[in-house]
This record gives sequence, structure tokens and C-alpha cells, in this order.
Amino acid sequence: MTLDDIVNFLEKRTGIVLEYNFKNILFEIVNERLTMLKTDIDGYYNILKNNINEEFDNVVDQLTIKDTYFFKDCDLYENLRIHILPKLLNRYDNLRIWSMGCSSGEEPYSIAMIIDAFYPEYKDRITIRASDVSHTVIKDALEGIYSKFSFREESPIKNYKSLYFLYKDNLYHLKSYIKKMVTFDTFNIIDLNKKNEEDYHIIICKNVLMFMDTEHVNDTIKKICNMLVDEGYFISGLADPVCRMGKSFKTVFSENGFLHIKQNLIEENEIENIYDKIISKSKIKLDEKHKLSININDIVYNYEKEEYGIVLNMIKNTYKVSTDENRKLMILVLVLSMFKIGKGDVSFEMLKNNMNNFSDKKYIWLMFIYGYLKNENNEREYSIQIFNNLLNERKHFIPALYELANIYYDMGDFRRSKELFISII
Repeated sequence: MTLDDIVNFLEKRTGIVLEYNFKNILFEIVNERLTMLKTDIDGYYNILKNNINEEFDNVVDQLTIKDTYFFKDCDLYENLRIHILPKLLNRYDNLRIWSMGCSSGEEPYSIAMIIDAFYPEYKDRITIRASDVSHTVIKDALEGIYSKFSFREESPIKNYKSLYFLYKDNLYHLKSYIKKMVTFDTFNIIDLNKKNEEDYHIIICKNVLMFMDTEHVNDTIKKICNMLVDEGYFISGLADPVCRMGKSFKTVFSENGFLHIKQNLIEENEIENIYDKIISKSKIKLDEKHKLSININDIVYNYEKEEYGIVLNMIKNTYKVSTDENRKLMILVLVLSMFKIGKGDVSFEMLKNNMNNFSDKKYIWLMFIYGYLKNENNEREYSIQIFNNLLNERKHFIPALYELANIYYDMGDFRRSKELFISII
């Protein structure tokens, strides 16, 4: 039995990839514990494997990041408040939310406060589950007592500290009725099993998958997808390698993370035939009045609904009467639409022909789309070159960093991938 055997056991049991500094930290922890427990590697392995005196939980607790506070990544909570909850409440009688890797409870309690502040009449229709692999942080979450380090100024709820906490002995005690809105349990994400779980409408798993190897990431994403209702939401962190989810999700970039919306899968032959249907069987005929009434927001809305036929006809019938600014935006939407319906060669040609027509700011986004489509077309080396050139012009362009990190991750270059993910957060 060696230290590497301990590493292999922990990686297999947790899914955490113990590379670089993590492995060094683990070696320090194990050596310290061997001295304290007066045992050898074989004896310690047995203690760890059987979680004697919660040894396994304590080691995992030291290896996982606990940098959390209330309403961290505030724009995601704004999305929840303004868009996600109203949409789901309108469609479903009851909602189930699961905060995975909830740490000491700041995330699920933030959700509970959002519901209490903005949707109090729906509280009985919404259940919140929160879980973490660490027994220690779950105990802390159940207590609901926090120091000043769990708070920041930014929040969708004004004066939420005074509304939801009692200040006593230099600590903040969460009010009991908010605590009762959340159910906590100790749970290891790699043990997900659809047969033992309900369907969920929102699953939040931020900055957890970043620690896992490719096999566990893919398996976890698949299981999360299976547990979500159609058009349910999976919310991940910026550093999580989850952009390769195929047709199962539609991904929306947010300033502090990603919203992945589960899609109803479309038959392959339907996608392949869309383009021909658009050309030969167009039903949309617009007169001059209607051409002028359609704006770029209508076109983007239909693109997001995957109504590519409507998008192409709108652009065809309104392009000539649109402003220069809207024409440029139409080109971007048209490029993406053509790629979606299997006309990648047309997309690339359009991009090449229009590069010089854009300002610096929109040129950056056009280059990003070009790199993204090249990668989707399995031209990785060309895509890497495009993203690197783009980052030379704008060093911390997060979408490009994220795509590049995922490309290296898929290629098995975990060192470069991790460096890029760390630079994002």
C-alpha cells in the first residue's frame, strides 16, 4: 500500500481528479494524519475506506473548495428571479430545485430568500433540496449560523441581512422559517441514479464538475439531463467543463456561469430537411408595412426558439430596409442559423466575406463565432489558432477562454485546460 493507492481510492470514490497541487495537499494531510493516529499506510487506508471517526469526510472536506457566500454570482439569482421561476411556475404545478455541492448552505438559502421575497404565494409549490459530500458542511448548513465572511453587498434583495438574520454574538443566525424551506442531506454526486430520484425542474451544480475526470463529468451530465424535466434548467459554474453536451441542452452564457436548458430532441432527418423546406415551401410573405415592423429582437427571439425557417425569411424580407447596425446583427444570426441547419460551408463563407464590415467590439464576437463553429466542425487546430489570436487582442475574453479550456480538456491536455479554467475564476 502506497500514497498513490490512497490517491486512487479517493479519486474513484469522489470523482475528484487529484492532480498538481491537490495531490501535494493530500500527501501533507495523509502524512500528518499518520503521525496523529500513530498508524501506517495500510492502517490508514482501512480507516479511510470505512470512514472511521468520519476520517473520509474530513479528508474530502479539506480537499474541496469552500469559497461561498450568499448570492454569490448575483446575476444568476437575477435570472432565477426574473426569467426562470416565472417560466416554470407558469408551466408546472409544483417545482423541485436541487442545489448540488451546496457547501455550508449559502446557495440554497439564497434561493429560499428569493422565493420568499418575490414569490411568497408560491412557497408551498416549491421544494428545495441541498446536498454535499461533506458531513461537516451539512451540519453547518443545518445550524444556519454565519460570520461576516458569508456576506457581500451585491444582492437582488435590499437589506436581506436585516430581513432574514438575527445578529447575536458577532454572528448572523438565519431565521427558522427560511431554514425550513430547505431539506439537506449528505450525498456524493457520482452516486446519482435516476431510478432513485424524482424529476427536477432546476439543478444547480456550480464549480463541482471542474474537479472530476472526463468519464465522471460525462456520466454526471447525462444523469443530470435524465433527471430534468423538458425545458428544465441545469446551472453550472464558469470553470465547469460542460459545453460538450450535444443536443440535450441549449446553453446560455451568463456573466458568472452557464444556464443549460434541457431540449426536446429533434429527429435527425427533420434537421437535415429544414433548409430545403425553407427554400421551397416558404409560407411567410411580407408586405412593406410588415417588413418595417419586424425588428432584430423578433429575429433573435425566433432563433432562440429554433424557428430557423422563420429567421431566414425574416432576414430575407427585411435586410434591405434595415439599418447598417441591424444588418450586421442579422449576419451574425444568419451565420449561426445556417450552421444549425447543416449548412456550415455557407456559414464559413459568410464569415470570411464579412470580417471587414464590423467594428472592433463586434469583430471580436464574430471571430469567436468563427472559432466556435470551426471546433463544432471538428477542426480543432484551426479553432485553437483563432481563439489564441482573439485572446492576443483581448486577453481576458471569457467565452474564448472557456471554449479553449474545453478543447484542451477534450484533447486530454488537462494541465492547459486547468490553467485556463483557473484564469477564468
